[in-house]
Amino acid sequence: MISINKIILIIIISTLPFKLSSSEHIDLGDPTIQAICKVTLLNNETYEGIITIANGGYFGIWTNGFCFENEQGFRPLMFSLDLRNIERIDQHKFEVNFREGGASFSKICQLHFMEWEFSPSIKNPKSIKIDGNTLTWNTNLSKKYNLLESIDLYQSLPKSTYISISSNEKLEIITIQLSDIKRFELIENPSIKWQEEIKKKTEQANQINNGPGSSGDFMPAFWYHEIITNEMNYDYYQSRINETINK
Repeated sequence: MISINKIILIIIISTLPFKLSSSEHIDLGDPTIQAICKVTLLNNETYEGIITIANGGYFGIWTNGFCFENEQGFRPLMFSLDLRNIERIDQHKFEVNFREGGASFSKICQLHFMEWEFSPSIKNPKSIKIDGNTLTWNTNLSKKYNLLESIDLYQSLPKSTYISISSNEKLEIITIQLSDIKRFELIENPSIKWQEEIKKKTEQANQINNGPGSSGDFMPAFWYHEIITNEMNYDYYQSRINETINK
């Protein structure tokens, strides 16, 4: 007969965040995905900048998104590799275009930006409690987001390439009020300016963090426009995003 300690050990091992995929991804977990986006305001002024689509790690790919509020409540729209743009048709209606198809959100009184916040339940969603001969296995998972009335567009990358990681670097940021947005678009073909910025900072980050004296496990930010041009990468990371959204 298997002892209770062995049963506990087996359960704990089964809950560890191992990821069965290609060896390219096993050691580093899932990537953080960033994108160049374009925002058109109601007055037709346009701005471009860098945003975080999703935060990666050993526990999945956790996306940011938008939340549409109407009289019936809140309707979240999470970022994904399928999303192309969101456009305000009138004061209370938005249309969303995906890789294939679209959707409409009507009678909207307010638009929020959903910024994912790391939760302890993400790190350890399965807790085990032993009381005598009883084992309770809790698999509840909570997801927490900050509801913001504006969105920040970064004009350059930090040395780490991750705009979501705070640092002492002074980076130019353009803050856009959501109430002023007419159209929000993820750019599939960024300009040379953005491509050069990404290439430069990625090379510097790898030199700093993956040098001879390092552990070699640093992974820079991944990019929406690069992933969607590779069908294999698109299928893999979109499936990972869907898995996390549906947890």
